[in-house]
Amino acid sequence: MGFAQIAKLYLRGSLCNETLKKLSVEQKDELEKIVNIVMDDPNLTQCKVEFCNALARTIKNEYDDRDVGEQDYRIAIMRAAVAALCGWANKPPTLKALTDPIQRKKWFQTWAFNYLRQILRENKIPTIHKSKMVKLPALDTALYEVKNIIQATIETVHDLSYKRSLKSDLENMKIIEKDTSYELYFDHWIYPIMIVTELKKLSAMYLTHGVEITQTETGIMIRSTSDQTSLVTIRQSTETPIRPQSFDHTNKDGEDGGDQLEMKVWSYTQKGDLPMEEQETLDRLRERIPEDTKPILDIFMEDLRPNEFINKYGAGSPKVVHVAEFLNKSPREVKRHLNIIKVQCMAMQLGH
Repeated sequence: MGFAQIAKLYLRGSLCNETLKKLSVEQKDELEKIVNIVMDDPNLTQCKVEFCNALARTIKNEYDDRDVGEQDYRIAIMRAAVAALCGWANKPPTLKALTDPIQRKKWFQTWAFNYLRQILRENKIPTIHKSKMVKLPALDTALYEVKNIIQATIETVHDLSYKRSLKSDLENMKIIEKDTSYELYFDHWIYPIMIVTELKKLSAMYLTHGVEITQTETGIMIRSTSDQTSLVTIRQSTETPIRPQSFDHTNKDGEDGGDQLEMKVWSYTQKGDLPMEEQETLDRLRERIPEDTKPILDIFMEDLRPNEFINKYGAGSPKVVHVAEFLNKSPREVKRHLNIIKVQCMAMQLGH
């Protein structure tokens, strides 16, 4: 596969895209050579096999075709090669990862493992489903049902790259909560047309409860049209991840140890580990904030959010009032800690 084909592969959620655009022809040629060398490196053969096996065993579907798994493995190798050659997350290039066989194995295994875990996290992991009937203000139930429509729309998509793009958009969606409205900011224009139909149905139903749901240029607006708060009874569902029982692999000694890489992926996912660059950034942020601020940070970090919090309040964006209740603090105190985190993020130049 030539560089032109590689570059067209979907490199979601990475600085890789922007870096690739800036490379010279000579650099692109060098990058292609590095990727081909790593793909054929005997020291990384087992890594490639386990990468593909883990995808086929956990997600299945198109990953039953080994070529599809190897395509994603190549993406992981491309990301690692770009990081080693050009640097990443304000870090200098790591040229030893390209020239030293030991460092190369360690570097590319780590990046392949992180990318595999990202794929598994983006795809549906087996869960225990629980549901109960709850009565909530119509504004809140409308938000819950709009989120369900967005998620259901994504699940109808079968193209892997397109689905990842939609999931990335959903993850980055901003929700602004006001006294009488919720403003959802996301690129709804890229979603299948069925989302428009489903939102219209929901809007017609909620107008009878004094809530208006409209699509805007930048997302969705959910707002109360009445001074009186209407209560709506809905079935609210929660999901608790369970460890997949698919470890039927026998190792070279004949022991039923399962796919070791798959087990590591699940273990690290449950612990809330992050890709290498994100974990280092988070570690630095945690060092800069007071001890009593860290529990608030953990709740607002999706990867670190306690299961007890998710089971009680759901998997959506945490509300200050829920965080306060969970940690036995006042909302004012929670906001004070959030401001501390914001100040430190600004000091670290992490953006908004």
